[in-house]
Amino acid sequence: MGRRENMINVNNHWQVVRVADGSGRRDEKQGMKQSGDWWRMRVAMGMKRRNGFKRHSWRKWWPTRAGGEVVATLGTTSCCSFDNLLEVGPICNKEDMWLHIDAAYAGSSFICPEFRHLLNGVEFADSFNFNPHKWLLVNFDCSAMWVKKRTDLIGAFKLDPLYLKHNHQDSGLITDYRHWQLPLGRRFRSLKMWFVFRMYGVKGLQAYIRKHVRLAHEFERLVQQDPRFEICTEVTLGLVCFRLKGSNRLNEELLERINSAKKIHLVPCHLRDKFVLRFAICARTVESAHVQLAWKHVAQLATSLLATPRD
Repeated sequence: MGRRENMINVNNHWQVVRVADGSGRRDEKQGMKQSGDWWRMRVAMGMKRRNGFKRHSWRKWWPTRAGGEVVATLGTTSCCSFDNLLEVGPICNKEDMWLHIDAAYAGSSFICPEFRHLLNGVEFADSFNFNPHKWLLVNFDCSAMWVKKRTDLIGAFKLDPLYLKHNHQDSGLITDYRHWQLPLGRRFRSLKMWFVFRMYGVKGLQAYIRKHVRLAHEFERLVQQDPRFEICTEVTLGLVCFRLKGSNRLNEELLERINSAKKIHLVPCHLRDKFVLRFAICARTVESAHVQLAWKHVAQLATSLLATPRD
């Protein structure tokens, strides 16, 4: 059997690469444009590579398409960038490529109408996933997935040995989820979601998301007021990517000092080979005072670092 090709954003979650590697499929990581497009998938480059791929006839062992797969991301892990579904989607449909949308983090924000424009083009997708445990106050683990046609999953996974048959499976009255996935059973996650929705309501969850976004922009403004620092990506939701102007080593040392002090904890990423610090608003009880204290701490450590004699 040949190798099926995938196309993904270079800032996609590492699990996407792991799945592609584990299933024996090549993944084509599409380069991002820094200026103007803010690290989104480049359709022109993707199609140039796509047209060079050789098509094969595939045995139907996974819910996919003959032309391969594209994983578009809404809110990449590294920098919370958003692929343009209105560009990617029509091409996937035309080329018979399965389009999956990974909105693990950002998907929760779509409960707010003002962020739903980021979903434009979702109608082209074959499947969509987001994790309520990341930003919708549901405890770990809880991942919600939609598929355009459930028959795609059932056709790929359905096995019906005699010892698993039951009297109601062909009645049309029940949904047999064992045919939707690899495991036969699944945990009962919907109850905890129901309790969160009942406790907070739509307005409460919207207020929670909006507060985090507002605090992220507050931190962004603090960074912009300090000429020693730079903002590295557009701040759309609750993540701010920033760095000291200077070398990667300088920023690595700053991160070491921040995390060693154990007042706040930051996780870095690489964007175009630049070492970048990530400030994520994610605690349920975070307030403006915490953001102010965090920035004051970062700025003080930066002052100390820059005053240290260097070789």
